[in-house]
Amino acid sequence: MGSKLEWKQYFPTCSFDESKNRDIALEEYRSCCKVLESEEKIFDSLLKYVISFGTIMVSLLFGSLEKIEKLYQTIQREYLFLCIALIIFALFWVIIDTFGSRQKTIVLAKRKIIILRRILGLHYGSQEFLFQKGGVEGSSSPFEIQLKFDYRLIFILFLFFIAWFGLGFYYFQKSTVLIFCVTIISVVFLMLSYLNSIKDMSENFSFIGFKGLFSLFGLKFVDNMEETLYRAKLSAIECRRLGVKINTLEYFAILIEDNRYKQHKGIDYIAMGRAILSRLKKIPPFSRLKYIKNLAISGGSTITQQLFRTLFIQQMDKKKIRRKVAEITLSRLWLNDILEKNFQLEIYLNSVRYSKNVHGVVKAMKHFFKEVKKNPTKAEAFFLVERVSVVSNAILPKTITLIIRLRKEKQLSDKDLEELVLIYEKCIRDKVIVQFYKEKDMLKELKKLIEDQNRQ
Repeated sequence: MGSKLEWKQYFPTCSFDESKNRDIALEEYRSCCKVLESEEKIFDSLLKYVISFGTIMVSLLFGSLEKIEKLYQTIQREYLFLCIALIIFALFWVIIDTFGSRQKTIVLAKRKIIILRRILGLHYGSQEFLFQKGGVEGSSSPFEIQLKFDYRLIFILFLFFIAWFGLGFYYFQKSTVLIFCVTIISVVFLMLSYLNSIKDMSENFSFIGFKGLFSLFGLKFVDNMEETLYRAKLSAIECRRLGVKINTLEYFAILIEDNRYKQHKGIDYIAMGRAILSRLKKIPPFSRLKYIKNLAISGGSTITQQLFRTLFIQQMDKKKIRRKVAEITLSRLWLNDILEKNFQLEIYLNSVRYSKNVHGVVKAMKHFFKEVKKNPTKAEAFFLVERVSVVSNAILPKTITLIIRLRKEKQLSDKDLEELVLIYEKCIRDKVIVQFYKEKDMLKELKKLIEDQNRQ
């Protein structure tokens, strides 16, 4: 795709006629640049005034406490302390909320500038490396401008800590530990208020907290989760634009990967328990139990978990336990909350791996069928879903078992099986899948089992 059309892939909701609307877009770009410049000046000035004002206020407060007590001597000391403490807390809460809101406004303005710049055909190309990473200059994607914690906030929180702890110590010198604990809790509350004001579009507190926690334990996520999610959504929108109907694929995805998908909220505790019990077959004392012995080895991951793992986790082969815990936690508390179930499934089919370097159902169709099937048959839909995450590119024994089970359950007809065999034969001829698995001819096995089923 040429560089001129590339932006349309990432901003598909834009409709722009250069011959008619270029002057309007250019004026909008100039206006946005002026607004950004103004906002940045206000933000920097605000920060300087807040720190200066806060320092002066804290000094005046400590120097005037005795005068305040004399002036309001009719009020009990405890009530007077409470009033002053609440005024200080409310003042800093407003300051911090304003600080966060201004910071978010600046980031959104920068993103808008990048979008307008791309629409106008302005792109830095290979000169991007000359600019600081994450700045509006040189960025080609709006999500390169991220909402991050501004460490200058620490000065404001420090001033609040001094003011509150000093006030408490003045009134209750014998309860130093209690005062310290209450002050720390208040600082944490103000910090959470700030984080809430700078949340990105798809973030919530669960995401911020648990992502930070798992990162501390060495688990690596993709650099820009907001952009990754945005592009995953676009892949589903692009599939719709092409007119590809994936209803049958969705049906088989639920049937094969997660048959309780419509009932659970991102985590299937029953499937998880069954998966754990099936692993106990390898442990001698448990392998003798009849129920465990008869259980087939199965996975407990839901479609939501698989989607989270596909999009956001790096180094899949490392730190498996930590990865699994993160996958379960953030699938349930974050991804399932921000995406509707139907859209999750749509994104899943347009994002997962079908073969080496083949992600998404449209690319998979081109890879296996050499064309985009706008209305895939049941056999084609089953084939594509069965190919999801098959690393070896072979026809696996579990695939044959699955085909026979679905035939018995009347999910696949004899005609579907005949078509399925033809699909496998064609893909083997095209060398996009492998016929042998551990020196066993799996295509021959499949044909034989289908023949046996037809005789029955």
